[in-house]
Amino acid sequence: MTASISKKDKLCNISLKLKIFFESKFFVIALGFLTIISWLWANFVKIPIAFSTPYIFIAIIVWLMCLTHSKPCASMAMFMLFFAGNSSMKFPYTTADVILLGIIGIPTLSLVAYKFSRCKIRSNLKFLYQDKTAFWLTILVGIMYLSTIKSPVKGFTMLYSFVMMLTLFLYLLSVLVIEKTDKNKQLMSIGLITFMYVIIIEFAISAAIDYFRYDGNLEQFWISLQTKKVNIGWSLGNHFAVIINIAIAMCIYEIIKHKNLAYRIFLVLSIIFGIVAEVFTFSRGAYFGFAAMIGTLFLALLIMVKNKKFIIWSILIAIFCAASLLIIFWKLGLLSQILEILSDRGMSVNGRDGLWELSINLFKDNWLLGTGWGSSYYYIEQILNRPEYNYHNYILQSSTCGILGIISFVLFVVFLIKKLFKPDLFSIMIFSITVMFLVHGFVDTLFLNPILMSILLMLAGMVTNNKRTETINQTKEIELVE
Repeated sequence: MTASISKKDKLCNISLKLKIFFESKFFVIALGFLTIISWLWANFVKIPIAFSTPYIFIAIIVWLMCLTHSKPCASMAMFMLFFAGNSSMKFPYTTADVILLGIIGIPTLSLVAYKFSRCKIRSNLKFLYQDKTAFWLTILVGIMYLSTIKSPVKGFTMLYSFVMMLTLFLYLLSVLVIEKTDKNKQLMSIGLITFMYVIIIEFAISAAIDYFRYDGNLEQFWISLQTKKVNIGWSLGNHFAVIINIAIAMCIYEIIKHKNLAYRIFLVLSIIFGIVAEVFTFSRGAYFGFAAMIGTLFLALLIMVKNKKFIIWSILIAIFCAASLLIIFWKLGLLSQILEILSDRGMSVNGRDGLWELSINLFKDNWLLGTGWGSSYYYIEQILNRPEYNYHNYILQSSTCGILGIISFVLFVVFLIKKLFKPDLFSIMIFSITVMFLVHGFVDTLFLNPILMSILLMLAGMVTNNKRTETINQTKEIELVE
C-alpha cells in the first residue's frame, strides 16, 4: 500500500514539474532549439518522414501538456515549431509523410478539440457574438467556404479555408484559454523574440552553406544573396521581415516592462540583430512597414505617457543604434551595395500592378462570391503564366470571396483596431503592429496569410476586452495619463 502511494506521489511530482516547465520561459527557449534541430533534420537528412518531424514533436508535446493539465501559455513558440521547423511550406511530398501525419494528427486534433469543448460552450458562443473581431472573422471564414461554389480549384479552396479556420481557432485559444497575465504576455514576447533568432540562425546556416558552395567567392555569394534574399524554405523573405518587425516591437515592450539591466542589454542587441537581418531581406514594403510601426509606437507613447524623459531617452538610444549600424555597414562596404540594389529597383512594385489589374477584372465578372478563396494562384498561372500565389494586397486578396468577402474583411479589421485602441502598453504595441500590417500589407500578403495573421491574432487575443486593463503605471517606470 505504501509503495503504491509512493509511486503515485512520484508520478504527481513528475506531472507537476512538467506542468511548471511547460508554462515557463525555459520551455519557450527549448522549443527554439528544437525548431532549429527539426529544420536541420528536415533539410539535410534525406529520409521519407523528415518532413513530419516537427509535427511529431508537437503531437508528443500536446499529449504531455494535456496529461499534465498544462495551460498553452507557450502557444506562440509551438506555432514557431510548427512552421519554422520545416524545410518547405508545401504539403508533404511523400506517401509516408501523409500516412504518418494522419496517424498522429487525427488523434491529436481530436484531443485538442475535446479539451477545447470542455470550456463552457454557451459562454463561448456568447463571446463570439460580443467580440466583434471574432464574429466578423467567423463570418469571413464562412464566406471563404461559401466561395468554393465559384472556385475552379475546389479542393484547394476548401483546404485553404480550413487553414484560415485554424487561424480563427488560435485567436479563440488566445482569448478564451490563456490568462491575460504579465507572465503570459512575456511568454508571448519571448516566443516571438525566439522566433526571430530562429530565422536569423537558419538564414546564417543557409548563407554559410552558400558561401562555401562558391568557394569563398564574395562576388558570387553576394549575387546569390540578393537573388535568393532570405530563403530558408518554409516561407518568403518578405514574411520573415514581418516576423522580425513584430519581434522588435515586443523587444521594445519588454525593455519598457522590465528593469533588469542585463535583460535590457540583451533586448537592445536583439533589436540590432533583427534590423541587420531585415536589411538582407531587401523587402522595401517591410522597411516602410517598420517605419510606420515605430512612428505609431513613439507617437502613441508620447501622447499617453507623462514621463516624457523616458521616451526621449529611448528615441536618442534608437538614433544612436541606427547611426552605429549605418557606420558599420559603410565600413564593411555593404551600405553602398544595398543602396545600389534598392536604387535599381526604384519605386517599382515588381509586377504587382499586373496582378492587381487581373484581380480587379476577375472581381468585375464575379462580384458576389468571387472566384473562390485561394484561387488567385490558379488564375495568375493560367492568365499571366507567373508563379505567384496571391495578389499582394489584402483588399484584392479578400475580393476572391466577392463583395461579401471584402465587407466582412473590412469590418474585421475595423473591430480589431477598435479592440486594440486602448491606453495600456501591450495594446499600444499590438496596435502599432497592426498599423505595420496595414501599410506593408498594401503591397504584400500580411493579413490573410496564415502564418502572419495567426501571430497578430494570438497577440491581439491577449488584449483584454473589458475596460479595466493593465496600465503602464503597473511597471512603476512610466505613467499613463488617466
